[in-house]
This record gives sequence, C-alpha cells and structure tokens, in this order.
Amino acid sequence: LHLQALESIHEGYLYKTKIVDVSKKKIKKNWTQIYVVLQGSNLVFYKDQKSAAHKQGSPFGKPEGVVSLQGAHVELNPKEHTSKKNTLSLRVSAGNVYLFQSDSEKENLEWFMHMKLVARDVSPQVETSPRDVDTQEVKKEDKKSEKGMVRSLSADEYSNLHGIDKNKNLVGIRAKLLNLISRRPTQEDLYKRGIIKDAVFGSRLQELCEREKVNVPNFLQKCIAAVEFKGITHDGLYRISGNMAEIQRLRCAVDTDDTYNLRDEQWDIHVLTGALKLFFRELKEPVFPFNMYDKFSDAIKKELKKDKLSAFKSAISNLPKCNYATLKELFLHLCKVVDSSHLNRMQTQNVAIVFGPTLLWQLSPVEGLAVQTVYQSRIVEFILLEYNELFK
Repeated sequence: LHLQALESIHEGYLYKTKIVDVSKKKIKKNWTQIYVVLQGSNLVFYKDQKSAAHKQGSPFGKPEGVVSLQGAHVELNPKEHTSKKNTLSLRVSAGNVYLFQSDSEKENLEWFMHMKLVARDVSPQVETSPRDVDTQEVKKEDKKSEKGMVRSLSADEYSNLHGIDKNKNLVGIRAKLLNLISRRPTQEDLYKRGIIKDAVFGSRLQELCEREKVNVPNFLQKCIAAVEFKGITHDGLYRISGNMAEIQRLRCAVDTDDTYNLRDEQWDIHVLTGALKLFFRELKEPVFPFNMYDKFSDAIKKELKKDKLSAFKSAISNLPKCNYATLKELFLHLCKVVDSSHLNRMQTQNVAIVFGPTLLWQLSPVEGLAVQTVYQSRIVEFILLEYNELFK
C-alpha cells in the first residue's frame, strides 16, 4: 500500500474530553475542539484541519494523538458521563474513556456508526422493537439505493441504527443513514483495499507474528536496524525520551502504511527508541507472558548463581516460539548498547531500569509497585549479563 492510495474513512471537527480516574473519583478534563480523522482502525487527533493536511515528508500531517479503535466500545449519548446533547463515548481497549460532541444530531449519528463499524462493536445500544421504525419509508429508501448497494446491514447494526431514538420525527434521518451505511463497502473489501488494517501497536505478539509470517515482528526488526544504523553511541540512548507527537506520528505511519522507512532522516533516534518501547508497552500481553511472570520472579530470588542460571534457562526454554525469538533479538541489541556504555552512558543497570517495567508486568499485581519494579529490573539485568548462556 502506497501513501497516495490511503484514504480516511471519516473526518471533521469534534469537541473532545477525556475522563481520568483521580483517587477513584472520575473527573473530566476541559472540552476542546479538535479535528478528528478516522483512518484505518485509528482515530487520529489534530489541532485543526490544516494540521491534518498531507505534505511532502509528513504524509500524516502533524497529529497530536492517536487512539486505536480495535476492541473499543462506542456508546451514543452516554448519560452516565455527560448531560450534553449530541455526544458519544469511546472506551478503548486500554480502559481509557473519551467523550466527543458534534454540532448536530445527524453528524453525531454518522460518527457513531463509522466508529461502531470500524471497532466491530456489535453490543446492543438500547432495547428496540421493529415497530419503532417506519418500515415503509425505509423500504422506499432501500429500493432507491438497491442498485448501488454493496451489502445489507447485520441485525445488530440495524438495531443500533433504528434504536437510537424513538421520536418519529427522526425516521427520515434514520432511513437516510441506513442508505448511507448500506452503500459503504464491506469491511472485508476495506481490508483488501488497505483502508482498514490490523494495527501493529496494541496487538498480541503471537497474532502479529502469525499475520506477518515471522518469528520477530517486522517493526521490531526494522526499528532495531534503524537505531543501530543511526548509531548506538548517542548519549542516554533509550533513557532520553523522544518527542511524543513525533512518536505518535511514527506509530500512525507503521499502523497504516507497509512502506514506512525508519532510516529516513525525519525520524530522530530518540523517536525510534521511544517507539520501540511504546510497542512493547502496548502489547495486549507482555513479551514475558503473564503465566511466566512467577517463574522468572522465582528464578531471580534464588541465592546461588548456578541455581539462578538453571531456573532462567528452564523459564526461557518454555517461552512461546515468537516470544523467545523476539526476546533473543531485543536482548542481542541491548547487549550492543551496553557494550557502548563508555560512550552512551547506558550501563547494564541503566538499561535494566528502563526496560524492566516495559517488558514484563503482572496481570493482577500482588506485590507493591516498588517491589515489582525491583524484580522487573533485576530480571532484565540478569538476562543482559548472562545473554550468551541463556540464548546459546
């Protein structure tokens, strides 16, 4: 897929706020107007329409944030979150909740249906009955569009569309929306055309490797190669944070375009290292699987080095194939970073502190955060020190 062939599914101005959890009390941040583009399976946020314009060397404009719709839940006019009209809520897979407000009810319904279809969210919106809909008017509209129709709506989508409001004055708008959505290509067709893609960030490692038919994700291989090409002697490599907006722009490029070039001059080395860490943090399950966490934490607690080494070898040998190959590739790269510590000042312990919480965490933490962080760092440090023994 080439950039010039990439299309946005829907775009326009919306008011946005995010619900944050402060000491178990949910509060909303201020509402701000932004320009939103639904591109592939991502919702991309821009300051204004001008920032979303494609330019040479900046094919995705200047995004301020990206949210994946994979596994998201969309709700129309969520009364539990706001009393404002023409709103919808978006709960993403990570658990964050965003609220959006449109200028009109029709525009709000369009955004709702577009997000719902891309997210493949088929949970019922409200309980409805077929008698709530003027079926004669719907049939009339359907007949007009029959020639250009690609597919009919599923039962769930039909229920979502016609159960939005029981006010008979909105039946005409519902029918027109039904016509609009019915004319859209099937999701299978959108996948074939490359408009909707399975995301790289926020995926499951095994599913990503199976999809790409590799043992180590393509992005990770390209990112490591690009970092080593640009030089691992940069001071504070992996410790210094890259520009977050640029990291999100890179993430957007990776998720929507197969032809991305990480060696391009536009990608600063700290943006690349930031993206690599973000990739691991956003995995649905860490590269050290949840069911393996206790084995590694028990191994690091052993007193004698030979016992510790034996326990680590046993745990690593039991890793799934793609997890083993990915860790082997990553730690080989990190060992090279440590070997240049006299220039980049990233000794073994420094690298371990950075990557410990990024590579493994508990599904349901039973230890305090401080204790867990210590174990995470010590596990990574031990693997770095004993890499040749553990992965030979």
